Amino acid sequence: MSFFQAFILGVVQGITEYLPISSSAHFILISKLLGCRFQEQNILIFNIFIQFGTLFGVILYFYYELKNIYKGIVIQRSCNNYYTILGYFLIVSTIPVGLFGFYFKNVLSVFFSSLDFTIGFLFLNVIIMLICEFKKKKHIIMLN
Repeated sequence: MSFFQAFILGVVQGITEYLPISSSAHFILISKLLGCRFQEQNILIFNIFIQFGTLFGVILYFYYELKNIYKGIVIQRSCNNYYTILGYFLIVSTIPVGLFGFYFKNVLSVFFSSLDFTIGFLFLNVIIMLICEFKKKKHIIMLN
């Protein structure tokens, strides 16, 4: 993979991560369009690096809240604090997703490595978003 391809994939990740679209699917599509050839371990390492970039951006954006969550859980250990409760909710809500990913990683890797599944899931996502948008407008009209 060339520096230009890595740069483009990083930009795509940075733009699509914070939008209500699949950054992973766009990563797969753009890498196929650019003709990137990855070895199995190299795509994982590259994906980890661009995810760390996303994580760094999230930590910078939510620095104040994360600092207060840390203080509430580790330092104060008070359950009456908003940030402590938020921190516990974040921890508890992460557990099911982590377990799901751990137990179904082989099945999920097939979905995330197939261009056909990626395109299919993107179209499914578009349909779901259009339905939600239509329902939202219909609901707003009914309220007025």
